[in-house]
Amino acid sequence: MYGTETITDWKVGSPIVFQGEYEGVTYRDHGVILENIPYQKLIYSYWSSFSGTEDIPDNYSEVGYILMEQEDHTTTLTWVQKGYVDEEKRAHSENGMNDFLEQLKQIIESN
Repeated sequence: MYGTETITDWKVGSPIVFQGEYEGVTYRDHGVILENIPYQKLIYSYWSSFSGTEDIPDNYSEVGYILMEQEDHTTTLTWVQKGYVDEEKRAHSENGMNDFLEQLKQIIESN
């Protein structure tokens, strides 16, 4: 998540913490690993301190990354997020996807 430090053991049911600084504000967001199939799928719940909501289960979103190998041996990444607080937060996430994908591409190509 955009240069965030991620802390987890990646086991289903374990906490996941995202911490760092964004535009001069220190944050520590969190959730729980809901599903993890290595090299295929990662899904976790997520609450952001930037959401402006109370830290209760009803205010968590769900984020998923799904990898699918294609017949031509390329891989398709599908990103899914549901449970946005409002349209503005959804648009903010979508607007950041190009930066996210570019960072991901750099990591993949460096290996």
